[in-house]
Amino acid sequence: MSLVILSNTQDEYIRKNNNEFVVATGNGVSSPQSFINHFRSPLVIEPNSEVAVESVKINKAPTFDLDDSNLFYLYYGRELVNVNACESTKEPVPITIPRGSYTVTAMADALETAINRSSMNPEVWNKYKVTVNLNASGNNSSKNSFQNFVINQVSNTTTAPDITWAGTADELVAANLVTNASNYAWDGSDFLKASDVNASNTQNDCSVIMPKYPLSSCSGVFEVSFADTSGFWDIGLSRNTVANYFNGQPPNINVNIRGDKEAEPFYDYVVKWDGAYIKLYHAVTGGDRNPNKTEINIDEIEYYNNTGSAPYFTALIDAAKISASGLDSVRFTLYGNALEVSVGAEGGTFYPLASPINTKLNNNDRRYNCKPTNNATECLFPKMALYTIADFLILTTFNGLDQAGWITPANTSDGRFTSGSDWYSNQVLINPRRIRFIDGRDACRPYNASDTTYSYSLLNASNSPDYNMVLITGPERDLTTNSQTDITLTETYVIGFGDARRGNMSGVLGCGPLSVLEQSVHGTGNLNSIFLTPPQKSEFMTHSGFVRVNNLTGVSYNGAKGSISKILYQIPRFDNSGATEGNLYHAPGEKTYIELGNTESMILNQLDVDIVDKSERVVNDLVGSTVVVLYIRKVR
Repeated sequence: MSLVILSNTQDEYIRKNNNEFVVATGNGVSSPQSFINHFRSPLVIEPNSEVAVESVKINKAPTFDLDDSNLFYLYYGRELVNVNACESTKEPVPITIPRGSYTVTAMADALETAINRSSMNPEVWNKYKVTVNLNASGNNSSKNSFQNFVINQVSNTTTAPDITWAGTADELVAANLVTNASNYAWDGSDFLKASDVNASNTQNDCSVIMPKYPLSSCSGVFEVSFADTSGFWDIGLSRNTVANYFNGQPPNINVNIRGDKEAEPFYDYVVKWDGAYIKLYHAVTGGDRNPNKTEINIDEIEYYNNTGSAPYFTALIDAAKISASGLDSVRFTLYGNALEVSVGAEGGTFYPLASPINTKLNNNDRRYNCKPTNNATECLFPKMALYTIADFLILTTFNGLDQAGWITPANTSDGRFTSGSDWYSNQVLINPRRIRFIDGRDACRPYNASDTTYSYSLLNASNSPDYNMVLITGPERDLTTNSQTDITLTETYVIGFGDARRGNMSGVLGCGPLSVLEQSVHGTGNLNSIFLTPPQKSEFMTHSGFVRVNNLTGVSYNGAKGSISKILYQIPRFDNSGATEGNLYHAPGEKTYIELGNTESMILNQLDVDIVDKSERVVNDLVGSTVVVLYIRKVR
């Protein structure tokens, strides 16, 4: 029988100075989670022996041990009270943290990075801060101790500056497969149709999108002059489509209008001149063309039939009206999630075709209003088309968000689609069903007999989108009271993600029994800078560790890996005193012996020890000294 004491610190390898201070360590000292002990006198193990762990002492840092299943959701939209998300134009964005062990500071950094890299609304994108919240009260031992994490969201309050374009090729690119760079020109303001692709193919061969900057929703303006055109033209806004993917069409477009490479360019909102009239369209699910369908259809907004308050046009705008009123420009203005479309004279008066503002036009009837933006369309980009050689459109104003680090979706050199920073392009590859789901929500659908109002959220008093921040950290419960004591699960914010994708970080984020933290209840600050503070202390997440001795011959089996293993012992989350962090001591009341299978004596000059997780990856949350005591005996 042998008692073997193993440690990551061996005195004989420590060099000290004359004052007995350690100045260097030798090969016998390794990390607390992975070390090798060398023996001057070899360890002799008798034949037919077995081994068990006598005790383990570790120093576990207070950490959050996360795996690939940990996630929560962040919502930026209208708070939902006694309704579900189908009545909202927005859905929450899932946030995941890379697997690993995190200290408090590292966890705050990881949370901030993960949120800022997620596909949030462009007005708050990359504008989140996560700070460590300390206990300001309590006694001497608890005062200033770690409490939880505070999330600060800052929203833009001013309209983005008018973009100054350089005229480079990346600013204006082909929007479908027919168009190529040889048949149009761009100088930073003028978009020119230079030529046809070929003599037989002229219908849609000059369609372009400007994918670099999303339109500001804080009263952002996109204005284009059509004064120098003689033929057909399109001026509109679109989610960030890519020509080589579905020919620049969203995956949920109606198959009957998707067509082949001759397909008409896709727009979420577009003003068209068809040679006779100016017409207004938007892309919606359902509507008059296919009321029972879920695919996107291009529906006309009959602005000329709006009998609401103060309509400006009671008939289709034709050439005579354009001339008589001096109309030469189209203007789009985005207020929060609501779009106003106007025509007018550059530098002069503009007249709304559709507006969400009651003082301008009736906004209570979906038939005469543009759909509100949602997750898929909150990043809108200019898109235009010309149909006659030598015609050109002049971009006069574009208040785009020029944000450091923003990524534009594109096709790589080998033809693969790569997503960008926006929500839509991320879902195109990983979950196009979410695009169909958000586009088909009741709040975004056009007129029907029972529901005639869109769900608009304009701007608040700070000129920010009139949205609130909501944190969803676990399975949602009854939201009719702030206590959320009803254990009945509901789906209010997080709908259709499945049980496996429910939030599971309530403890880590300090929510306790709550699953939903709404700005109206837990938020502080002003309208454009919100601090969301959880009500309880964050709970450290600790994993169960395992002692693995790599060069012993014993065999165990690890189902998590589906393989044989050298693991001898599971280190529980709690030590003998109930502690989960700091100096922990574990001594099993009943030892589990592993047969070594040695028919002859074994002579060992070293033992290699790792502290691993269930996947047998070495842990990284141990500090200081680790001591593992083995007990080796003959098989009984």
